Amino acid sequence: SQVNVIALIDSGADCACFPLVWADLLGIDLSACVARKGSTAGGATEQWWWQSGIDAEVAGVNLNLTGVFSSTQVALLGRQDFFRVFEVSFNERDATFVLSSFDSDLEESEIKSAVAEA
Repeated sequence: SQVNVIALIDSGADCACFPLVWADLLGIDLSACVARKGSTAGGATEQWWWQSGIDAEVAGVNLNLTGVFSSTQVALLGRQDFFRVFEVSFNERDATFVLSSFDSDLEESEIKSAVAEA
């Protein structure tokens, strides 16, 4: 099934992170996730990592985002998965941003590997 959501593009986030309540909505049992401590701008937090990741479509591009669930209130799109697929440019004066997908030959396994090493 497909769910439309709003997420925050967060250059300070290592990888994508989703609110805990989304796990249930996506049919993911947190007890099947790997629990570990993580750090956020708000301090240390418990995180649950879903090894398969989350399949997503952003601006017509299919990608697999890191499946991390935590106490965040909004979905975050971070550097090691989202920013490896998209270039983001900000124009502060015009209060706009441009999202462009890279013409990348990165394999999905390379993206997951980069996230796993973090």
